[in-house]
Amino acid sequence: MWIASWCWRVEAPATIPKAPQSSRKPPAAAGDDRDIIVLDLPPWSALEVNPLQCASAIVVQKSPREGFGLTVTEGLWKRKPTIASAVGGVPHQIIDQLTGVLAR
Repeated sequence: MWIASWCWRVEAPATIPKAPQSSRKPPAAAGDDRDIIVLDLPPWSALEVNPLQCASAIVVQKSPREGFGLTVTEGLWKRKPTIASAVGGVPHQIIDQLTGVLAR
């Protein structure tokens, strides 16, 4: 059986638009842990999301409300362990404890 890798290489453009400054700070629980990185990406950063998900060990979507949950779909599609809230359409995508974890 052949399994395709859907992660592609993204070349950086000559000029990258500046993201608006964020006032959000990493969660206090992260402390000085260098393995926890919080990014506040602007809405036009779709090209950055794919390589980040491909390089990630897990994908987390912790929302209090969710429609379909495209982040969940992308994580499952890339065969990443996915942790997500059991809200909206997410339970229809994740088989709890098999393809991911549904957080309640």
